[in-house]
Amino acid sequence: EEVGRAEETRLAEIKIADEKRQEEEAQLADEKDSEEARLAEGAHLAEHVQLAPDFAKMTVAKLRKELKKLGLGTNGLKKELVSRLEGYYSRKTDTGAST
Repeated sequence: EEVGRAEETRLAEIKIADEKRQEEEAQLADEKDSEEARLAEGAHLAEHVQLAPDFAKMTVAKLRKELKKLGLGTNGLKKELVSRLEGYYSRKTDTGAST
């Protein structure tokens, strides 16, 4: 009789441990799915973000060529040309992020 109760207790403990393990595995699977979804969303967003080049490292001739291509003014000092391009790409990124 005592052996039977001990065995029942042990089986109940095993069942509880198994249920706990299954719950933990389900939680880990949910966390993995959430992480994968977050990474996929980040990759999707990254596809739509166009990073501006480092204009400060470009020559004045290249800066003017880029400005002309964008239909922006090409007159001024290098500092002004860089600022104009950075402003353009900043607005473009802000507009792109809101769509």
